[in-house]
Amino acid sequence: MDIYRVDVNHTQKGYLDEKELLILYWLLRKKSISTLWSNVFKPNTDFTLHAPSNPSEIATLEDDINTSIERHTQNIRTKVQSSSIISYLLELGKTFDARGFSISCNADYSLVEGGFLCNYVADAMYEYLQDTDKGRANKKKYGDLNKEQKNFLQDVVKNGNLDTIKLSRLAKTPIKEYEEAILDRHADEDFIELVNKLITEYDGGKWNTEDVEKFLAIYYRHNKENFKKHALSSGLLTKNDSQTALSKLIFEHIDVRLSIKDTQKLKDYLDKYIAFFIDDELNGPSKSGLTATFFSNGLTLPLYTQFFGFKKQKNILVKYIEGKYEEYQRNDLEIGHPYFEPEYIGDNKNDTVKITIAEKDKLKSLFLFVHTMLALEYTRCLNVEEFSYGTTGLFDLYDRGFLFKVNIDKGTFSEETKQRTGIAFDLDKSRFYVQGKEIKLLKFKDEYHTLRVIFEDPNELSKEWFFSEIGEKIDENNLDDKKYYNAIYQLRLKLEKQGINDFFITTKQSVKISPKYLS
Repeated sequence: MDIYRVDVNHTQKGYLDEKELLILYWLLRKKSISTLWSNVFKPNTDFTLHAPSNPSEIATLEDDINTSIERHTQNIRTKVQSSSIISYLLELGKTFDARGFSISCNADYSLVEGGFLCNYVADAMYEYLQDTDKGRANKKKYGDLNKEQKNFLQDVVKNGNLDTIKLSRLAKTPIKEYEEAILDRHADEDFIELVNKLITEYDGGKWNTEDVEKFLAIYYRHNKENFKKHALSSGLLTKNDSQTALSKLIFEHIDVRLSIKDTQKLKDYLDKYIAFFIDDELNGPSKSGLTATFFSNGLTLPLYTQFFGFKKQKNILVKYIEGKYEEYQRNDLEIGHPYFEPEYIGDNKNDTVKITIAEKDKLKSLFLFVHTMLALEYTRCLNVEEFSYGTTGLFDLYDRGFLFKVNIDKGTFSEETKQRTGIAFDLDKSRFYVQGKEIKLLKFKDEYHTLRVIFEDPNELSKEWFFSEIGEKIDENNLDDKKYYNAIYQLRLKLEKQGINDFFITTKQSVKISPKYLS
């Protein structure tokens, strides 16, 4: 479906959601991505309410929050039970490696002890046995127990003989959707066949690419037939029968893995996308892929509609990495989002909605961490060794957000830092940087050689250089002081055009950098 296709030709030049960008980068680096083990295929659960400016509106703020939580929780539930992810991954494979891609699905992890196909009522059954009220069978809190379960429990209470094996069996019964659609066969035969291939006696089977395409075709066909049947007769737009309901549960719980062999087309796409980001040529959210569907907040309008330009994005992240380097004094670093603290999630459900009041500080909303990290790698400021999202292990109880393990080239990164905040001279590119201003120079001319000598040793930047000394370092056979005086004069003119009037302190015999630019 077109809505799930990545804009491979960049016709829109829209921003990707940070998670979708990580998904594409993940696929590029590892040639495979799993919906279960990557943690990244989760709808965005953070939503922002705009704080009322009128004091009279503050009284309604609590109601607004409750309404938002209810609406967004339902929206998240709808997304995780939709065909969005599996359809997107199928389109992704066809787009970037039509001949070599493959998709596989399994339900192994989500079917442990019956998993999502079972109703667990063990706690209610044990509580029932401890209840001394003779009218317990009619109590509302035992409403989830069926007739067979209650008859078994009544017999135990009456005779005192507890069959633990039977109790264990009765404590987990098939959910209604699975029982009706598969066990009672109230579903299309080709649907039953595919489900039985994926799920065997509450254990996991496996689907291949062909099975996935068949299942999606069956799902859309059945929904279309269902729509025609019920919309005309009752006016209802949708009606979830057991087949549709079970399909949604399968979409929610299976692990889908996309693998590709040839990554060149994907690499070309990401290279061009990051280049657009660096050149500030992206505008507005992408209108395709998961950004427009799964990760979208729907009709909710953001407080801020424009992200920072790349220069600002880069400044924020470079400064943050500088701090990490100063703290640990090592080139291999673990870098998380500057505005995100690891959060304990042991008591949270996957669809827990977090509503926050819009912050006055715009940094968190307008900073794109994943984009900027990949841009730093693209410009060879660092190497990304490993990356993750959310939890970092099976039993990790903390959401760590986006996390990158990087290795920085101290020399290159130092140049980036100086270009951002101070002064630097790039020999290879013949570029002179002063407080973020860039001056292009002709390579191997007098201005180039003069700066090469001055910047040769970072520890001597504050030194006063005599032109004769500069001449000796450049060419022992030509000790013409005047040519290096003139070189500094030309550099001063170039700096003045950039609004910098006092960078060099000169005499007829010497030059030094003003201490003001070295602090």
